Amino acid sequence: MKYDIIFDFDMGDISCTRDGNLSLAAGKTALGHRIRKVLRTARGRYRVYFNNPYGSELESLLIGKSLPSAYVEAEVERIVKDCIENMEDVTSVGRFSVRRDGSCIEVEFTVSSIYGDLNIKEVL
Repeated sequence: MKYDIIFDFDMGDISCTRDGNLSLAAGKTALGHRIRKVLRTARGRYRVYFNNPYGSELESLLIGKSLPSAYVEAEVERIVKDCIENMEDVTSVGRFSVRRDGSCIEVEFTVSSIYGDLNIKEVL
């Protein structure tokens, strides 16, 4: 079984157990963490990903710009699908809901995977 190191998005650091070991996850939990990480990583920003199309274009295309809601909704769906559909464990991405709340964009969608469905909700 494949394991992933858990990243604590609230703390901005790799998650560790009380005894200092890395926190690991597998299956549906690990896939959920990989999805959150790819959406929150700006494509092309970090040197480790320069030769790899890892990350999302959300920041460069949408953040800080005043754009029509219909355009934002379409682009968020396209960007999310672009980031996630090629993950080896993912079979499809759908059921999108995009809402703007001031300067934040809230997106909800369902990821079908080999582990079952995941309902993802992110504030971007």
